[in-house]
Amino acid sequence: MSIARAPGRGGNGAGLRAALVSGCAVLAGAPTAAAQTVAPDADAPSLTVSRFDEDWAAYCSAADGTAAPLKCIRASGATVSLGLDARLRHEFYDPTGFGFGPQDDDGYALARAAAHAAVAFTPHWRAFGQVFAADVYDRSGGARPADRNRFDIVQGFVEWRPHGDDSAYVRFGRQEIAFGAGRLFAVSEGSNVRRQFDGLRAGVRIGDVTYQAVATGLVQVRPGTLDDSASLDRAVYGAGAVHETPSGSTSAIYVIAARRPERIFGAPQAIQDRTTLGGRLVRQSPRWFGELELIGQSGEAGGRDIAAWAVAGEGAFNTMQNNARLRLALRFSVASGDQNPADDALNGFDPLFPNPSYTGSVPLVSPTNSVALNPRLAATWPSTWRISGDVAFIRRLERGDAVYAFSGAALPATPAAGDTVGALWSLNVGRQITPRLSLAATAAYFDAGDYFTGIRDADTRFSAINLSYAY
Repeated sequence: MSIARAPGRGGNGAGLRAALVSGCAVLAGAPTAAAQTVAPDADAPSLTVSRFDEDWAAYCSAADGTAAPLKCIRASGATVSLGLDARLRHEFYDPTGFGFGPQDDDGYALARAAAHAAVAFTPHWRAFGQVFAADVYDRSGGARPADRNRFDIVQGFVEWRPHGDDSAYVRFGRQEIAFGAGRLFAVSEGSNVRRQFDGLRAGVRIGDVTYQAVATGLVQVRPGTLDDSASLDRAVYGAGAVHETPSGSTSAIYVIAARRPERIFGAPQAIQDRTTLGGRLVRQSPRWFGELELIGQSGEAGGRDIAAWAVAGEGAFNTMQNNARLRLALRFSVASGDQNPADDALNGFDPLFPNPSYTGSVPLVSPTNSVALNPRLAATWPSTWRISGDVAFIRRLERGDAVYAFSGAALPATPAAGDTVGALWSLNVGRQITPRLSLAATAAYFDAGDYFTGIRDADTRFSAINLSYAY
């Protein structure tokens, strides 16, 4: 298991959008600084997406605490590090849902904020807690499940490290989990409310091999206050091992058992018990990167036997040109669909808890029952700009099954539907304004294929802009 250290309008959206746009205009002229993953102090740890990975103990032991006073609070022998994350985002789909359902004339705004505290009691014991609030403004059709969470505890765990370092640990409580390339487990950073799990996670490194295990339940996000919870209907268990070489190349095997009650990806309205077995290979050098992942699934859902699979990978070439790091990559994915929805077999692949960019840069289409080819070019200038462009060419694999939205719902189609789903073009631009403040924008166009024959407004335009702060 490869671990990545993964109907009405509101009334106040226009004001928030105006504040976001004006703030972005002011910040565009601010001086440049370090990238978001680089801490403001060169000796401090990097600021990570899942903030619990940051270890401030060594920095606080060597520093006098004046450079980052809220990171080095000493109390009764413990070291307390406080942090904050905030994001304003505006999204616009034209049309929404390929023209079905309520439509937005000018998009909608999303806002979220999180505050956390990491407490290192001793080298062997630590705790982490994070509270969170998120909301959506001016969205026709109201909030989606991952848009709104008035206030809740999104992470809260204790961790025991028997050797006083990260060579072995046992972590219990609410936490975010990301594995490998994020095709099956990711924190879903693009969503307004990220994904969490309640339960146990443990790992130990022996030589060049790291062994991992999880026994958790998926947290069901609710829009109210302190009302999120997990249940056995969404239980997730997993184990795996990763062998890593000094060059960074890895070989991994894993097994994941997941229970899901939702009717998604063609499954019947019944509890799904799905076991996923997979392996992932990564080979890399300073210039070249290659990755391949093979996934098989079995189990049972509503009396139907599950037999599904997926293959995905990436090849990339890296080089430096005029102080810019260039990356030319080709990603691909193939995932099974239901060959005959009327028989007793369920062949649709379920990506479980994936990264939204599994198929292209914008989460329009799920990998289930599809073949996707995704070339991309990215350029990164140290401490300043990030620019990337890509296109995902997507086709249906099995004509007897639908193509699915990223939510798992079947995309609309007529009896005349062909197999070409479409091409998703996107351009992404990001700038690190200060070591703590960043700005990012995405523009995308989905050129619908003959799968949408007879459906009006299937071509989709998308835009998004983010203003993010991390301390």
